Amino acid sequence: MIYQDTGPQTTSVISPDGHHFLVTDEPIEGGCGFTQFYADGVLVNAVPGCAVGWLDDTRALVQTYNYNLLTTRWDYLASIIYDELGSPIATPPLPRIALAPRDRAGIGDGLVYGIVPVSPTAIHALYEHAIYDVETGATLATLPQASVLAGNSVVYRCGNAICAAPY
Repeated sequence: MIYQDTGPQTTSVISPDGHHFLVTDEPIEGGCGFTQFYADGVLVNAVPGCAVGWLDDTRALVQTYNYNLLTTRWDYLASIIYDELGSPIATPPLPRIALAPRDRAGIGDGLVYGIVPVSPTAIHALYEHAIYDVETGATLATLPQASVLAGNSVVYRCGNAICAAPY
């Protein structure tokens, strides 16, 4: 065993090749402390913010937040792309991407969160039902709810049928 998640206060994200993973502490109400970068089970770095996901085997997306004392909420600040060792590469103008809320018992709300890489420069933000360009932040496509990508098509429920359309 290389790593074991210690419970509902952490979120783990494994790279596509399985050699790297991120661990974010307690993502509650839109805020978190730090994301730790591991390479083959060894801690290599820690950065402020919440792990969103891996763009590929060598690039990870982390979002940072600031606690606003006036509103008592966590305000989204920025998205940062890091290499697999936790060094910053870019700060794309992406919108806030929802992170899975987890209560103290570790039970989520049943919705789907996170990202799925679509291409080297595009991600599917699952909760937002959108595809974003990771370099410009532009919305490339807005997808129907409860949809999945299959190749260059989006598959979704339409009435009592299943439909597919290019995105």
